[in-house]
Amino acid sequence: MGFQYDSYASLTDSGCTVNSLADSGKTLGTEIANGTAKNTLSTWTLTIDPDGAAWDAGGYAELYFLKETGDGTFEDGDGGGEDPPASALAGVFLLDDRDAEQVVSLTEVPLPNCDLKPLLILEGGQAADGAGNSLKYRSYNLEDA
Repeated sequence: MGFQYDSYASLTDSGCTVNSLADSGKTLGTEIANGTAKNTLSTWTLTIDPDGAAWDAGGYAELYFLKETGDGTFEDGDGGGEDPPASALAGVFLLDDRDAEQVVSLTEVPLPNCDLKPLLILEGGQAADGAGNSLKYRSYNLEDA
């Protein structure tokens, strides 16, 4: 007996506004209803182009999952002003120091079994270009083979 992945669904837009996202800027996505799902994994794909020059060496973008805490409220970071808790970090997209569109993926990222919102924080040394950028995801489960 082993495990296999169920068939991939198509990519879904996260609702994060990546176009023109400032350096150190935050963008909050739409709510993902995952409260009844168990053992759900996800793949996240960031398509991003720097605005003007190459990303700084060591540039990155952080992905956080802000969990619903009850009554429709979410962990810190939901309002955009405060920083998210370190425990909410789901993954880091590493950016190459070049001036060209990049497509970077995080795979097999566990989704918490609660409703959540994705939060993306850009730390690339400059803003993202004004068009063509996105953060998309797909979720899937393991199945018994």
